[in-house]
Amino acid sequence: MGKLGYTWYPKDWGNSEKVFELTLSERGLYRELIDIAMLNDNKTKYNPIIWARKFASTEDEIELILIRLKELGLIIDKDHTFLFIPSCEPRLNLVRGGKKGGKNKPTPKPIVKPTPKPTPKQKKEKEKRKEIVYRSFDHLTIYVSEVRKLDKEYSKKQIDYILDAIENYAKNKSYTSLYLTAKKWLAKEYPKQKEKLVIHPKDYLA
Repeated sequence: MGKLGYTWYPKDWGNSEKVFELTLSERGLYRELIDIAMLNDNKTKYNPIIWARKFASTEDEIELILIRLKELGLIIDKDHTFLFIPSCEPRLNLVRGGKKGGKNKPTPKPIVKPTPKPTPKQKKEKEKRKEIVYRSFDHLTIYVSEVRKLDKEYSKKQIDYILDAIENYAKNKSYTSLYLTAKKWLAKEYPKQKEKLVIHPKDYLA
């Protein structure tokens, strides 16, 4: 794995409760181990002797700091062979997945074509599709809302009778609206009678 440049976040470091528990020397070694881990794909060879010489310390002091870091879960010691630092994994996973260090190029937004506005006819058809169908056959459909307009003047029995008649009519393919056809047939089959004036006996003058 090639050398990797990475972004350092001082705020995250300063706000970490685990880092807050560390002494200055413990923080210094932990920071050095992070850099080493980032350069070695988080497979740092366990070598306190070399670290003692490199950081002008003693092997015992290095071992004590490593024990402290392990207690806090900041590092994981794999059989005194390799060190693993959990906080390095998110960044390293990006590299393992094929993304290179540095700023990521923004993902281009997909071009969204504007949806054409529906015509008045399409709006009407869409509203009808939301309604409850009362009766449907062949290419004709009548909705509950339309039947409610008819039942103000005719009974359900009369309406159903006319709908049956239209369905059985051989030339019903020429009709485009079941509601308008039913309304026309009902008016013809059940013509309105003029209401007769009824005079109540109490209306007579004594």
